[in-house]
Amino acid sequence: MASFIDKVLDQWPVLFLGKRKVHKFAMGETVRVKDRERISESIRPSNKTDGCLFMDQMWDYCGETFNVSKVVDIFYNERKKEHFRPRSSIYILEGLTCEGRVSHFPFRCDHVCPILWHEDWLDKV
Repeated sequence: MASFIDKVLDQWPVLFLGKRKVHKFAMGETVRVKDRERISESIRPSNKTDGCLFMDQMWDYCGETFNVSKVVDIFYNERKKEHFRPRSSIYILEGLTCEGRVSHFPFRCDHVCPILWHEDWLDKV
C-alpha cells in the first residue's frame, strides 16, 4: 500500500504544473516540416503560433524530415526571467540549432539554442 507521501509525489507535476498534455509526436519519431504555404497559414503576421516564433532560418527546413529529439513541456524565458509552459506541444528536432541571426538584435547571438517547433508546423511521416 502506497503511503500518503508517495501519492503526493506521484501527483507533484499535476499539482504544480497542471494536467499533462497528450503530445502529437514522441521522442525518436520521424516528422516532416510542413511546406511554406501550410506554415504561412498557421502563423500570424508576427510569425508566431501560440507565442512560438517561426524564425527566418526555419524556412530552409520546409519539406525536410527529422527525428524528434525532445518534447518541450516547460522552458525558461530569459527575457522575462520566468518559466513558461506552452499551450500546445513544442518539439526540438535532432541537429537543428539557431544560427544566432535575429532581425531585431544588433549583434549575432552566440547561445546556439535548439530551435523550438510548434506541433502545427510538423507532420507525421
